[in-house]
Amino acid sequence: MIFLYILSATVSLIALWFIFYFVCSILVDVTKEYTDNNVFYRSILNASSLVAIFVLRIKITVSGAEKLEKGKKYLFVSNHRSNLDPILAWYIFRDFNISFISKPENFKVPIFGRIIHRCAFLPIDREDPFKAMECINKASKLLEKGEHSVGVYPEGKRNTKNEMLPFHNGVFRIAQKSKSSIAVVSIKGTDNVNKNIPFKRTAVRFDVLAIIEPEEQTGLRTNVIGDRVRSILEDGLK
Repeated sequence: MIFLYILSATVSLIALWFIFYFVCSILVDVTKEYTDNNVFYRSILNASSLVAIFVLRIKITVSGAEKLEKGKKYLFVSNHRSNLDPILAWYIFRDFNISFISKPENFKVPIFGRIIHRCAFLPIDREDPFKAMECINKASKLLEKGEHSVGVYPEGKRNTKNEMLPFHNGVFRIAQKSKSSIAVVSIKGTDNVNKNIPFKRTAVRFDVLAIIEPEEQTGLRTNVIGDRVRSILEDGLK
């Protein structure tokens, strides 16, 4: 009998949680461009990550976070191992309000797509150079405003191989145009989560490897910055 009460309470909580998120999502105007930091929707996003960490049994280790200056906004640049990468990153670095540049399909996911839209995430169409540049300009303005950091994966897609994919170096214009620092962060272990659930915990590691300040980017071509970031990441991933 006690088991049935616990099961019933759990199901009720899950149903209430879903209804709450659904109602919050339908209040988002998908035709509007958001650039402000909404504390309420950002807390919803962070709470979702916390639930995912618990359910998926992820143990997170972070190093180098002391390199990040509180109150400052960064262009966060990382390798990309799993769909979980941004979900964990925006929670781990929640003090910096990371808004990711993401593929358009993610904004069509029910509930989730509307919430990330409200948190000023930006869709990018890599097939259309003009739209991609428009996204980069919007991201740089977002950084200039000072309420959000921006997160990008220069490889452009998930990669679980040992060697990194070629970079889309245009993303580094975001830092140059906004005169922002680049935080280079390596990610390890997120690609193992699907293999381990539900029976094993997964160790995931985020390492803040380096900060590239605006003055170090001045006058450099984006491919030169990309080569430096790539070298830092490759060393950090060994």
